[in-house]
Amino acid sequence: MSKDPEGDMIALGDLYLREGERELAATAYAQLLIPPVGGVTSEGFKRVGIRLYKVGHLSESSIAYEAAIAVDSLNHTARMNLAWNRYLQNRFDEAIRHYQLVIAQRETGEAAFGLALAYLHAGHVESAWGAYGRAVERFGADGGRRVMADENLRRVASRGIQPQAAAAILETYWP
Repeated sequence: MSKDPEGDMIALGDLYLREGERELAATAYAQLLIPPVGGVTSEGFKRVGIRLYKVGHLSESSIAYEAAIAVDSLNHTARMNLAWNRYLQNRFDEAIRHYQLVIAQRETGEAAFGLALAYLHAGHVESAWGAYGRAVERFGADGGRRVMADENLRRVASRGIQPQAAAAILETYWP
């Protein structure tokens, strides 16, 4: 019996992934979400969440991030990634809540602009304006570009989601 079952399962999943076997990789990673395995660290759950995301298993990835946060509520990366997953799942109120918790722990440009985008997508236009303004003030327009805030706004607008507000925000901060 290995002394590091967490590392073994992650290595197995990585091996499958290198061989192009995405579903087998996802299965190996997901094994760590089964309670009897136990002993998985917050960092381990986060690593599994990242890998499940990379193979296109968003729901399982979210479960892994939630497990990471359950083990360590201050796992900044796991909460940040969970916020993004919730955004991608159109669960905007949950995304907003997780972005707010991330910002309360340690504000980053990615979190600040992610919060603004989630507000906009959820239809909270005034909150989105405020969040974009604060994010640009704190991290600059270039900081927004680094985390693709301008590209995300263009993508949202091109899909017909708050197109006037998105265009106005773009014109204000990324003319």
